[in-house]
Amino acid sequence: MNRIPFPPKKTLSDIAAFLLILVFSIGVILPLMINHSWAESHDGLRYMYMLEQFCDALANGIFYPRWLPDTYGGYGYPSFVFYQPGVFYAAALFRGITGDTLWAGYLTLTAFLFAGGSGMYLLAKKIRGKEAGLFCAFLFLLTPYIYVNMFIRGDISEAAAMLLTP
Repeated sequence: MNRIPFPPKKTLSDIAAFLLILVFSIGVILPLMINHSWAESHDGLRYMYMLEQFCDALANGIFYPRWLPDTYGGYGYPSFVFYQPGVFYAAALFRGITGDTLWAGYLTLTAFLFAGGSGMYLLAKKIRGKEAGLFCAFLFLLTPYIYVNMFIRGDISEAAAMLLTP
């Protein structure tokens, strides 16, 4: 009789570490989700407004929308000629899944937090072991400037770049 092998203990501890990082990432965004709001930051709702137009352009077959026609009082502005669209592509994927722009923003932030924490875990684990990896992942996710970018400046693209660094 063939038995299905149980995952080794090493794999289970890695899965547990990734689950802890995911729970922490969700916990950061949870207050916004509970209040069904977006952070009142310097950029305010700009990301949500641009994401809505970005997704509309994608739905109309424009795969690299450089011009957002409804900005600046309906005159339009070439936002993505000057501004990086990477976060908007990621958020557009989540908006396609959820159908809601605000939830797409929540899931995008959570995904970037999880990716950053996981990357730091894997990096530090390679150098000093699993416990140090998990400790460094949480320290990295507690970096104040990440939260300044997300919740004060409202610069989600810069926060995402910081989180994808490890």
